[in-house]
Amino acid sequence: ARMTNQDIKTHAHLSQSAKELLNTAAKKLDISARSYMRTIKIARTIADLETSPQIEPHHISEALQYRSHNYHGGNVKIMKNVWPLLSNLLKYFRNLTLKKRSA
Repeated sequence: ARMTNQDIKTHAHLSQSAKELLNTAAKKLDISARSYMRTIKIARTIADLETSPQIEPHHISEALQYRSHNYHGGNVKIMKNVWPLLSNLLKYFRNLTLKKRSA
């Protein structure tokens, strides 16, 4: 809870695909820098609970689901679009990972 941004960057250990997922979601969901770093901290906690040495895309997608549902003043239409976006991004990165493994 008291980690600085530098601590997070040093100790988070995001996989490249997790970083790409978070960056894409940040752009699409208009996530602030503070929320971006908080998402990494939550994803690190989720990864720790799974004893995973790296934050993977599914950790990021789960962390993003814990965000406040009060986007842009409570616009419910935006919330309806968030889950399909995250689901599609996760599928994309799973397929990308599988292709890299089989190559």
